[in-house]
Amino acid sequence: VAVVMLCVSFGMGRVMLAPSVLPDAFVPLIGTEAEIEGTVVADPDIREQTQRLTVRIDANQGDTLISTNVLVAAPLYPEVRYGERVSAFGTLDAPEPFETDGGRTFRYDRFLAKDGIFLIMERGAIEITSEREGVVMHIRGALSDFKFGGIDALAAALPEPQASLASGLVLGGKQGLGKELLDDF
Repeated sequence: VAVVMLCVSFGMGRVMLAPSVLPDAFVPLIGTEAEIEGTVVADPDIREQTQRLTVRIDANQGDTLISTNVLVAAPLYPEVRYGERVSAFGTLDAPEPFETDGGRTFRYDRFLAKDGIFLIMERGAIEITSEREGVVMHIRGALSDFKFGGIDALAAALPEPQASLASGLVLGGKQGLGKELLDDF
């Protein structure tokens, strides 16, 4: 019972401490074309025609440095890795809920907020500005590289769509399974 209560307490604390709204310093960027520069803070989500990057950007608010995450949907190339600094150019928007094919409302804004993402940039042009910096970024980046190496090995050993399915099950890969396999599911 004590362990369960401790876990519940940690979960409640995480929810209370996690940011839930876009910091005021970034609000003027909504709906504008902007060039942002930041660090990739999550594994790239490789889709069939795009890669989705979570980029942490910083701004000064008075004497305080604040940050938020931006989801950048960019072309597949250049290939970006965890921890690299990138520059992205495109229109920044706030994520909004949308209606699904089943008539339900998907709260996309809340879905992204759980990861601290409060801005999105669709069709962003990206450029890698520098490699990983810092010990933590190098360690986490090496683990990410190991994961993607395993995904590449599965892709070489198995045909599609089995390779994408296996990488998702075994290594947590997020490659697109393709429309045909998704329809089968």
